[in-house]
Amino acid sequence: MHTQSRCPNPYIQLLFMLVFLPGAIMAKVPRLEIIDHTLAWGGSCEPGFHKLIAGSRLFAHVYNTADQSEQMLIPGWPEGYLLEAALDLPNGKTFIATPGLIERLEPTRYLSTANRASEKDLLEHRTPYVDYRHLNTKEFVLHIPQDAVAHTLTFRARYQLADINLESAPIGPILILAPCDRSDTARIVATRIYEARQMFDYRRAINIADSMLAVGLSDASGWELAIGAAVGCYEYEKAVAYLDRMYEDFGVLETPYPTHPPRLNPQGPRDPEIQAAYQEQRAMLLQEKTNNEKQQR
Repeated sequence: MHTQSRCPNPYIQLLFMLVFLPGAIMAKVPRLEIIDHTLAWGGSCEPGFHKLIAGSRLFAHVYNTADQSEQMLIPGWPEGYLLEAALDLPNGKTFIATPGLIERLEPTRYLSTANRASEKDLLEHRTPYVDYRHLNTKEFVLHIPQDAVAHTLTFRARYQLADINLESAPIGPILILAPCDRSDTARIVATRIYEARQMFDYRRAINIADSMLAVGLSDASGWELAIGAAVGCYEYEKAVAYLDRMYEDFGVLETPYPTHPPRLNPQGPRDPEIQAAYQEQRAMLLQEKTNNEKQQR
């Protein structure tokens, strides 16, 4: 009996090569990505995306598909990584790092929430797969100097290790603003609370928030972060103090990632629902304080 040939259809083979093969090749090509973020963009006098007040903290998130380690995290500057900065780089121009600029920004690597959670999953075998992206993403904080006002900053990441040499696409330009009022000054301080929270240094976040209280500065996002830090340290009285400032100064209980943050409004009208939620949250914090004191006895 004649058996029909099972050779694949050449047209189907060609279709596979055209549709699937390029994706498979691209998936294996190493790439380096950098993303910037901060507590909130813009200032009181000049709001908007990719504008940052001098003295604030800027954060860089670097992902490298060639860095797929399945090991415990090692603190400190990661091997093979380099951050570069350019001053006043015109749009569309080839990135050329400004000598000495990145050193003035004092970049520091820290281990993020996602890093630590993925490491915990790895060590405790809590998931059937390793989240390489969150385990190996590198997080950096940069300090924006006062003399960068009216200039722009553009950034790029590089990775050089063994025979691998990668460059990210540049990010920016970021326009650096001078603080124009006390709200801008408070936002600068709030970015330092954010920095401390990002680094799991809750005690430092509380100390910075207390310094804002002491000099009469107020920032809604800063208070929101400080409340979480205080609760994490069982400092419920401080959490209540920060909550009071947030509600009494701004009339809000949360701040979404804004380019137009809530403005100081201590005498303004209050939403009845938010007022009720504030009173409920305040009572809950005081109850947690009582419960904690009982446990300590």
